[in-house]
Parts: sequence; C-alpha cells; structure tokens
Amino acid sequence: MSHHTNYSSCGSTKASHHSGSHCPSKNMSSVNRGSSFANHKKSSGISQGGNLLSSSHHGTSNNQHSCSSAAHGNSHGGISSHHKSSSRSALLSFNEKETMHGLNDRLATYLERVHSLEQENAGLERRICEWYANNAPDSLPDSSQYFREIQELQNQVASTAVDRASIVLQIDNSQQAADEVLCIENIVLKSCHSVTFIKEVNALRAQLGTRVNVEMNAAPSVDLNRVLSEVREEYENLMERNLRDVEGMFFTRSAELDREVSSGAAQLQSVNNELIDLKRSAQTLEIELESQSHLRSALQGSLSETEATYSSQISQLQCMINNIEAQLSQIRSDTEQQNREYQILMDQKTHLEMEIRPSSPSVLVCQMLKCCSMYCNPVYTVPIVQRCGNMLTLYK
Repeated sequence: MSHHTNYSSCGSTKASHHSGSHCPSKNMSSVNRGSSFANHKKSSGISQGGNLLSSSHHGTSNNQHSCSSAAHGNSHGGISSHHKSSSRSALLSFNEKETMHGLNDRLATYLERVHSLEQENAGLERRICEWYANNAPDSLPDSSQYFREIQELQNQVASTAVDRASIVLQIDNSQQAADEVLCIENIVLKSCHSVTFIKEVNALRAQLGTRVNVEMNAAPSVDLNRVLSEVREEYENLMERNLRDVEGMFFTRSAELDREVSSGAAQLQSVNNELIDLKRSAQTLEIELESQSHLRSALQGSLSETEATYSSQISQLQCMINNIEAQLSQIRSDTEQQNREYQILMDQKTHLEMEIRPSSPSVLVCQMLKCCSMYCNPVYTVPIVQRCGNMLTLYK
C-alpha cells in the first residue's frame, strides 16, 4: 500500500510539473508555437493520465487495504486493479519517452536557430567592417594650415589698413600744407602790393614836397614824369623778381607735393590691389573651409545614422539571443526535472519487480504469462505476481 501511495503522488507531481512547465512556452517565438501547442496537449494528456493513474492507484490501495483487513476475502478485485495500474504505468513511461523525444527535437531546433542567428550576426559584423573599410575616410582634413594662412592674411589686412590710414593722413597733411603755402603767397603778394603802393605814394609826396621847395627856392625844375617812370620801372623790376622767386618756390613746393602725392597714390594703389588679392584668397579659403566643414558634418551624420541602425539591429539580435537562451535554460531545467522523475519511476519499477520476484517458480510463471500475453496481445505487458498467504496469484 505504501508503494502505491508513493506512485500516485509521483503521478500527481508529474502532471503538475507538465502543466507548469508549459507556461514559459507561451513566451516563445512564433516559429515554435505549433510545437508548443502540441506539447501542451501532450503534457495535458500526461497530466490527466497521471491524475487518473493516481486515482486508480488510490482505488487499488483501498481495495488491497480492505482485502487485507477482511483476511484476503476479495483478492480477485485487487489483482485486476493492480493489473490496470501496471498497464497505465507502462503507458506513462511510453508517453514520457515521446515527451523526451519531443523536447530533444525542440532543443535541437533551438540550437539550430541560435547557430543560424550567430552566423547572421557574424555576417552582419563582417559587412559592417567592410563598409567602414570601404567608405570611411583615411583621415579627416587638416584645417590647421588653413587657419594659419587665414590668421596671417588677417594680420596682413590689419597692417595694410594701418598703412593705408597713415598714407591718407600724409596726403591730407600735404594738401593742408599746399593750402597754407597758397595762403601765404597770397598774403605776401598783397603785402608786396601794399608796400609798393605805400612806397610809391611816399616817393610821390617826397618829390612833390621837393619840387615845391625848389620852386620856392627857385631851384631848377625836375622832370616829374621821368622820375615817376624810373620809380615805376624800379618797383616793377622788384615786383617781377619777387614774383619770380615766389613762383619758383611755389612750383618747387608744388612739384615736391605732386611727387609725394603720386608716390602715395601708387603705394595706395598697390596696397589696394594687395588687399583685394588677400580678400579674394581669404574668401576662397573660407569657402573651402565651409565646404570641408559641411562634408565633415555630412559624414558624421551618416556615420551616426549607420551606427544607430546597426546598434538597434544588434540590440534586437541580442534580445532574441537572450530570449532563446532563457528558453533553452528553461527547457534544460524541465528536461533535468523530467529525468529525475523518470529515474524515480524507474527506481520504483525496479523495486516493485524485486518485490514481485521472491522465488524461482514465480519467475517461470511470469515468463509463461509473458509468452501468452505476447501471443494474445500485440502490446507487451509485464506480468505481475502477488503472494497472498502461501498461494501465488499471477495477473497482468
């Protein structure tokens, strides 16, 4: 009775384990849903069989207990119940083998799937490396030389602007000096004219006064027209000399100023031309720098997009691999649990066989019954011998 009770509890444990082990299979991929559903039906069938088996064993144990309490009064009913329980035990072991085969097939499928995913991942990594090797630039353009040239050009532009300002200031000073010279010349001419006029007037007054004195003294008369013409000629000669001197000084100073202005204009023109060239080269360098910066930003954008795409794909593949590894670990744990239960059942079976074989006549009778059962039934059933007192009872 103790053996039957343990066996029924094992059957109940087996059924609960199968019904519980199917729960993680709901999270498997869509590729294995059909096999999960079939295994679920199989597990449900096994669990129901285990429950039926446990109930039948309980009935058998109750019958045997009543038989032993009534001094073995109803031994035939106990024999038939024990025969049914052994048949169901053989069916349970057959279903367990099929379940083990199904689990092994599923494990092989998962391993093949993992191997294929690893190959795909290796192919993707190889393609990524090839793409980087083919499309990545050797090195980013070195813009330090451009920056140095731009800095030098900016310094030259600043120095040229300072030189231009100094030249413009010199030109302004020269023009101001020329204006001052013209003003001085005008003042000198006016003063010369005024001095000449005053001298002429004084000379005329002196002549008039002398003539009056001469007339009063009865001196001989002087030709006034001749004297005036001489004075006029003298002052005209003086004015011409002064005018020539002033004109010579003016022309000399003007020529010097013209030379300075022309040299300053030539320098200014050369500086302007150099400034234009520097501005043109600076604009060219700025355009080239801007194009290089746009190219760099575009390459960085494409690189970031490619990295984001491949990182998302790698993360998805890693999630799939993690899910498959979790499923494999769950299947492995289920397989180990089923192996342990199968080993327990095999130990119980061995123990029962050792109990039902106490003597050699029982072995001969078992072999005879085995031959008869194999001849009558296509399914092999193990004969069971039960000892009731001094009499051996054989049943299937």
